[in-house]
Amino acid sequence: MNGIEAVSKILGNEKISTFFADLSKPNKENAVPRGRVANVFVTILAEGELVIRHEGGEDVTLASIDGEKYPMILHEKLVSSWRREMLEQLRHDYDLHKEEINKIRE
Repeated sequence: MNGIEAVSKILGNEKISTFFADLSKPNKENAVPRGRVANVFVTILAEGELVIRHEGGEDVTLASIDGEKYPMILHEKLVSSWRREMLEQLRHDYDLHKEEINKIRE
């Protein structure tokens, strides 16, 4: 399933038709970029306590859904958390194999 099929299954073809161009046949209209923004929200359930850096209690991003406000985590915060975890693993691996890695560098 490609991206268009996945989104159209959720929203329907009518709502997404303005965001995608039909490239199956030549059409001069497709040469003109029509900039659009599609905000995609993904709901995830953490397996445990999710630790994300933030500036304090007031630094919580809220999303309005059907008139209600819900706390949300920005993609940038998830990526930075993932990056910190990866760097921690790389440092640990380097400590375990320092001599082998230094031989490769020479």
